[in-house]
Amino acid sequence: MIGSQALQASQYFPNGIHLGHGTILPPGGKVVFVRSTGRQDGDPPDLLGMLYPTVATAAAEMRAGMCDNIIALPGHVEILSGTDAWSSFATGTRLLCQGNGTLRPVFSFGAGTTDQFKMNDANVIVANAVFTNSASAVDTTLGIDVSAAGVGFYGCKFVPSDYGAVAQKVTTLLRLSSGANDFRFIG
Repeated sequence: MIGSQALQASQYFPNGIHLGHGTILPPGGKVVFVRSTGRQDGDPPDLLGMLYPTVATAAAEMRAGMCDNIIALPGHVEILSGTDAWSSFATGTRLLCQGNGTLRPVFSFGAGTTDQFKMNDANVIVANAVFTNSASAVDTTLGIDVSAAGVGFYGCKFVPSDYGAVAQKVTTLLRLSSGANDFRFIG
């Protein structure tokens, strides 16, 4: 894409353009990485200072209004626990999950009835994530509670869980609370 085509594309892909083996990010913003398995053999040396084990620890490094990016690397797995699992997001943060098929990062709601995450920071984007319930016998009452403007989910997958004889569910997967105007949920 050249010139005006590139500018036009940035309007439609605010979370970057995923190219299979990389992502073109909109200009500006800090970039950090998340991988639950930590550092791997063959990782570039400069990745060490930018690699975090959870989204919450990476989000603590984000700056409000700066369009900072958290890149969840392929194969990342994380259990969200507590009534506000991702409380440290900053306004304008983008969580961009890399990988296809079974390598997409997976976020499971924990074993408690109130395990969830609250999207209470404006203009936060989550892209290409997989959300599911954990392998417990407890149903989650509310999964995602959006109460801020401009929040968007792009290309995310929500999977109901069925672990053997006990089926777990998220009673209310997504709730738009007061203030959740300009919410986007795109494929």
